[in-house]
Amino acid sequence: MTRLKSRIMNASDKQCMWFITLSTVLLTLLWYSIVGIELYHVKGDTGTYLAAGRTIFSGTIDELRTPVYPILCQIFTMGKYFNGMYLLSAFQMVVFFVSVPYLYKTIALLTKRKTVKCVFTCLYAWDLPILNYTAFIFTESLTISSVVFFAYMLISIILGKASRSICIAMPLFLLFMIMLRPFCICFVPLGLIAYAYAYHKKALRHTTAAISSTLIAAIIVLGYCAEHKRLYGRFALSNVSSINRAIVLIRNGMLSESFPPYVTLVELQSPDSVRHIRCWRVEQAKQCMEKADSVYAHNLLKYATSRVSAFDMSLGEHFPACPHHHSADYLHHVQCMKLAQIYLILAILCLVQAILLFKRPSTLGFIGTLMSIACASTVFTTLWASADSNFARLMTPMFPCLCLLAACIVEQFDLSLKPTSTR
Repeated sequence: MTRLKSRIMNASDKQCMWFITLSTVLLTLLWYSIVGIELYHVKGDTGTYLAAGRTIFSGTIDELRTPVYPILCQIFTMGKYFNGMYLLSAFQMVVFFVSVPYLYKTIALLTKRKTVKCVFTCLYAWDLPILNYTAFIFTESLTISSVVFFAYMLISIILGKASRSICIAMPLFLLFMIMLRPFCICFVPLGLIAYAYAYHKKALRHTTAAISSTLIAAIIVLGYCAEHKRLYGRFALSNVSSINRAIVLIRNGMLSESFPPYVTLVELQSPDSVRHIRCWRVEQAKQCMEKADSVYAHNLLKYATSRVSAFDMSLGEHFPACPHHHSADYLHHVQCMKLAQIYLILAILCLVQAILLFKRPSTLGFIGTLMSIACASTVFTTLWASADSNFARLMTPMFPCLCLLAACIVEQFDLSLKPTSTR
């Protein structure tokens, strides 16, 4: 045992990083050989992405879905073949595997301690509920991995270690994340704060490139919203928030309209049959959505009260959510926690981070504070903008931020025991 521990401690960062990545691949293969790959194809969300892909490929942006994921769905199911969804799942798994060494490299920017780097990378990479998401056909699968890449670029910029390509790439990658899932707009303030902090500390070496890239990303988003307004009457990335708003208002008695369930079917061919995937469309719900937007605008306080009730209802959900029903029962007790516990842990971590930053201001403390903001904004955006269900699933992208926040705090505790600090 002592010899094994010695070999681990003497291993290089590169060896540790690739060992964790390879073990993650093997664990994933073992896991899916036990439970099987159950595609999340029976839910309405997947159908809307498939339908949106066909709309986009016809030359028009979709009313409900931003373009990145629908385009991927369309490419992988080209020719309407259902088995293409398995290829999309495989692609999502590969992206997740690539994100594992990047999380290790991100933590390596924060600490030199191998234990911290390995423990928190494994916490992310070996979480079976997170592995479940890599196979399912909805945006959380890619968003979780995308948050890791974004965090790597963000922290590199703050520490003054970003190359010109990273300074250019971060705003464009954040644009990709927003077009993948509009929810990711909650990360925009983090990017702006990172640039401002690096500029203030004279750590931003490629200011012109960063500003130019940010302006290009902003122009594309505004242009997309303008086109959405021209086609569908609303200056927004999509109308999903109006649908969620209507559902919330109806359930809380603030809107007397009935929400018409208008469902179509998207057909995909499989080797032995034609698969029909349910797809919710908005054509017959326009009037209800318009009234919901009006009621929302004039009753913000009452709407906020309903969100407090939703927060209370979410406490019993498990996080990370485990959508694979064959494994949910025992994973919920092994690798999941109730959202009430997650909220408590997050509140304690944020409080500890605030105290550490107050007692000993540092760049590391600033990064930890940004991760706290990222987690808090994820929770707030989910509870405010989503319908009254699947809160844990929608919050899953904050999992990498939780790992990074915990790593920051552990490193700051170690530094606080020393008389001086270089960070």
